[in-house]
Amino acid sequence: MFTKRFLQFMPGLLQREGGERYTNDPDDPGRATKFGVTLGCLKNDLKSMGDFDHDGDVDENDVKIMTRDQAMDIYYQKFYLPMRIEEINSDFLALHVFDHGVNAGKGRSIKMLQKVLKLKPDGIFGPATLKAVNSLECGSCGNCFVEARIQFYSELCVDNPKLMKFRKGWLNRVNACKV
Repeated sequence: MFTKRFLQFMPGLLQREGGERYTNDPDDPGRATKFGVTLGCLKNDLKSMGDFDHDGDVDENDVKIMTRDQAMDIYYQKFYLPMRIEEINSDFLALHVFDHGVNAGKGRSIKMLQKVLKLKPDGIFGPATLKAVNSLECGSCGNCFVEARIQFYSELCVDNPKLMKFRKGWLNRVNACKV
């Protein structure tokens, strides 16, 4: 079911997302989180997938009881496939685009990629984005994307100082993305 690349990326991604530890930090915009999957994500995007206790609603209990396999299925179906990660030739860039999509949002990650590629940032990974990302002229694209991620997290903390406590972890996350 899962691709080889996805399975290669997941151990590191799950570790960067805190593993199976359940957290609910009031300063974290994601709030209730396990395996990096947030209650908001389950409620807003995954109602059909997120009622793990089968009680008719999606709530914190569903986050708490989520299994690793359920989290991996969410990442594959709702992030990896829609972001077309498998189609990006560079493993390094694919990992960073995927990781950023998980951490900051799919559309935000794709827009960032499009800006790096000097395309109109519409957040849709269409044929033009795919062609540009896999073109020969895109050799340093991975490093530019990493720089854009670092700038994004720095600006996020300037705009919302309460998030400063997460900055070091976010920067460590970027630096930990290794293929």
